[in-house]
Amino acid sequence: MTAKDKIAKAKNVIANHHDILMPALAAIEEIIVEYVDTLNIQQTVGLIVHEVLHPLLGHLTRLANQFATDPHLTNIGADYEINNFATIYNEDAAFPIVLPPDAYVDVEKYGTLAAEVIIRKLYE
Repeated sequence: MTAKDKIAKAKNVIANHHDILMPALAAIEEIIVEYVDTLNIQQTVGLIVHEVLHPLLGHLTRLANQFATDPHLTNIGADYEINNFATIYNEDAAFPIVLPPDAYVDVEKYGTLAAEVIIRKLYE
């Protein structure tokens, strides 16, 4: 299965099992093809959900100044917020979201903290 096929299948899974994400899913750009080649379909679903959550959580506007100053650390903080959200969401989800194996997740340390708080803690 090609990366584009996996992305299409992952979008179909999201549409059928996580319909709350459909408006954002319709807008996602397919810029993740190379990375998708390393993932299975469940992880591809998780990756797309992750990418959809960046704009849904307002990261592009809320964190604009931080991204301009330190894009790497800001992305890590935003990723923790998203991946912790997905991990907590999975506790009640009938069809859990499987994140890629290298995802930043630490519910014990960061819980449901906003990315701004997590970024500040990463600097400490």
